Amino acid sequence: MWAWFAAFAEVILGAGLILGLATRYVALASFLWVLIATAIAHRYWTYPASEQAGQYNNWLKNIAIMGGTLYVFVTGAGRYSLDAMLAKH
Repeated sequence: MWAWFAAFAEVILGAGLILGLATRYVALASFLWVLIATAIAHRYWTYPASEQAGQYNNWLKNIAIMGGTLYVFVTGAGRYSLDAMLAKH
C-alpha cells in the first residue's frame, strides 16, 4: 500500500517541481518527504557491514536532494514556470 502512495507522491511532487507549479509548497513537501524516507530507510549505520556502503551512498544522495529542494524553496520558481505565467494574469 505504501509503495503506491510513495510512487504517486513522487510523481506529483516531481511534476510540480519540473513545471514550477506551487513551487515553494512542492519544494517544502519534497524536502519533508525525502527527510522522512531517509530517516526510515537509509540509516546506513544499522545495516550489516556488507550493505553499509550502498546505504551510505543513498543517504548522501538524499541529503543532496534535500539541499536542492531547500534551494528551490528559497529561490522560488523561475521566469518560465507556471507560477510566473499565472502571476502575470
